[in-house]
Amino acid sequence: MILNKYRFLQLSFIISLFSYCSSPKGAQFKGVLSLVGDIVGNSSTYTVGGSVSGLSGTLVIINNGGDSLSLNSDGNFTFPTALNDLSTYEVSISSQPTGQFCTLSNGSGTIASANVSNISISCSNFTITYSASAYTYSLNTAISTLTPTVTGTVTSCTSSPALPTGLSIDSACVISGTPTATQVASSYTITATDSVGNTASAGLSITINADPPSALTYTGSPFTFTQNTAISTQTPTKTGTVTSCTSNPTLPNGLSIDATTCAISGTPTTAQAATTYTITASNTYGSTTASISITVNGITAPSALTYTGSPYTFLQNASISSQTPTVTGTVTSCTSSPTLPAGLSIDASTCAISGTPSTVQAAITYTITASNAGGSTTASISITVNSFSYTGSTFVFKAGTAINSLSPTGVGTITACSSTPTLPAGLNLSSSCVITGTPGSAQTATNYTITATISGGTPNTTISIKVASTLYRVFVTSTTYTGDLKTQGGAGDGPAGADNLCNADANKPSTGTYKAILFASGIREANPTPNNWVLYASSTYVRASDSAHIFDTNTSRIFTFGNLTSPFDSGSQKEYWTGFRGAGWEWELGLYTCVNWTSSSSFVTGRFGQSDATNYDSISTGITNTCNQQKHLLCAEQ
Repeated sequence: MILNKYRFLQLSFIISLFSYCSSPKGAQFKGVLSLVGDIVGNSSTYTVGGSVSGLSGTLVIINNGGDSLSLNSDGNFTFPTALNDLSTYEVSISSQPTGQFCTLSNGSGTIASANVSNISISCSNFTITYSASAYTYSLNTAISTLTPTVTGTVTSCTSSPALPTGLSIDSACVISGTPTATQVASSYTITATDSVGNTASAGLSITINADPPSALTYTGSPFTFTQNTAISTQTPTKTGTVTSCTSNPTLPNGLSIDATTCAISGTPTTAQAATTYTITASNTYGSTTASISITVNGITAPSALTYTGSPYTFLQNASISSQTPTVTGTVTSCTSSPTLPAGLSIDASTCAISGTPSTVQAAITYTITASNAGGSTTASISITVNSFSYTGSTFVFKAGTAINSLSPTGVGTITACSSTPTLPAGLNLSSSCVITGTPGSAQTATNYTITATISGGTPNTTISIKVASTLYRVFVTSTTYTGDLKTQGGAGDGPAGADNLCNADANKPSTGTYKAILFASGIREANPTPNNWVLYASSTYVRASDSAHIFDTNTSRIFTFGNLTSPFDSGSQKEYWTGFRGAGWEWELGLYTCVNWTSSSSFVTGRFGQSDATNYDSISTGITNTCNQQKHLLCAEQ
């Protein structure tokens, strides 16, 4: 009884002392507790232990930093060193088992007159798992973050091989990102490492697919095309990559569809009513469709092509007014056969003719063809291109004698005119290109370029002007006569009668005396010995009407036959009696002279020349006519 009372006092003291030591002021007395226990004679000790589960390796634990215990299997454990009552304990893990991670609970406390057996250690393997083993993602689309389930604490993470381009893995093995390249199913090993160097792996399969195409749209549908006319390429809008594009049913004949863009192009060759087509755009991962409607209208050939102005007469080097025809229907091509005159062109769709003709030509017929895919129509037109010119190109004037005015032909209204070089002294050029005046001193033949200004251009022509001290004029009579020139001229012989007729004719210039250029045996001959011959030696002869140069004689009073500079008359063809031979040396007397120009019989014949010729025909055509026929006379100034 006394002992128990003593023990009670001991315990009361110790408890008071412990309470004091727990205060800030008594911290220095904490270590006294165990000493007091010894003083009071406390000899009771207690064990520290617990249980371990899930252990598959070797686990080392310690108590209070020194008492070590190695565990190799599940079950209960007890530290080898017992502790006195009221002693503290603190258990920790000193070494983790290989490949495992253990956690400890209830590992610290104070002995309270009983063994400690509630320390719990739970061990588990270090693992990493994902919610699935295979994943399929879409190209260029961000993936849902892939977070693994991990047993243990991950401090680093790797993938072998590297994840697909655009995806990444962080230190916690979380996978994220946007894949940027397609790939078939590929395997990846994800390896996690914990703080003690343990590793755990998970296998994944990743497939990256492109999206199937979508939103295929043709904005122009319904389409209406024209037969045999190329269409504008119809390119749709779409989303995604297309590797194949088809139409069901097949597009109209002549049209095609591009395999990757689905663009429709070509030239439809067959007319058809509206037809619906299903266009399918696809790739490996799927397809999309669009419906379009196509109508192909037939085309009617143009008709009734008409040029109201034909026949046309244009002027060289002057632009023409555009000649636009009327036509029924659509024209896609217009051509001319033969090709239009140089400088003129024809519009391919209107058939309008325009331009500036650069070459003189007589009337030519052109066939103009207007066509389209359905056929063609034609029109014939005639085009003449005249030059800006005078009645001759080589003129000889007599010094001091007023010339007959020279007016240009083949041109409309002239508003201005110039000459390069300036015309000979005494000659004038009007604003309408009329040449007048009286030339002064003699000069050799000189070329002059006369340029007119008209609406549409500035045509020009070149003429030669010579001023001679002496020259002779030639004209063709306005009146015609039978072969009996003696009687009609009231003279003693035929040539004399012809001379009288020349001097009485209306075409004779107001000055000068004239004789007829014709042959009569023993009366008027040029060769071999001149006899009453009408031409002078080494002289110049011109047309009386405009001073156009005709020929120059030689010392024998004749000219080179068959090579006249200008014809004897600038008008329409006239035939005149000459009596020259038809072959050989034409300056010799012919056999056919209407009996020396005294007969008008239908049984007698005579030779004749032609006024528009510059070759042999100008003196003798080589044929004969009966003397009762009417012909002009050719007269030369004396």
